[in-house]
Amino acid sequence: MTSTKTIPGVMLYLEDLEPIKSLSREDQGSLLIAILQYGTDGTLPQFEGMLAMAWAFVLPRIKRDIAKYHNKVSAKRYATYCREAVRRSEIPISHELWDMLDEANQKLLVSGDVTRY
Repeated sequence: MTSTKTIPGVMLYLEDLEPIKSLSREDQGSLLIAILQYGTDGTLPQFEGMLAMAWAFVLPRIKRDIAKYHNKVSAKRYATYCREAVRRSEIPISHELWDMLDEANQKLLVSGDVTRY
C-alpha cells in the first residue's frame, strides 16, 4: 500500500473517456472505485486483462497529480513559514532544509511555537 497522505480528490481526464468507454459497465465501475480508493488510502487494485491495462494508463497520472498537489501545499506552507519568521524577526531556513522536515516540524515552525514541548 502506498501512502497518498491526505488529498482532496483525484482528477479524471477527458482524454481517457474513449478508452474507458470500451470497457464493460462493470469494469468501468471497478476502475472508478479503484481510482477513488487509491486516492483515499493508496490501495492498489489487483486487476487482470483489460482492467489492468486501463489501470496502467491511469495510475501514472494519479501519482503525478498527487505529487503536484503535495508540492504545491509544501510551497505554500513554506511561504507562510517565511512570512511568519520575518514577522517574528527570524531568519527563515532554506527551502531545501524545509523540505527535509516532517510535516509536524513544519507546522511547528509555521506556528512559531517551537518551545511548546
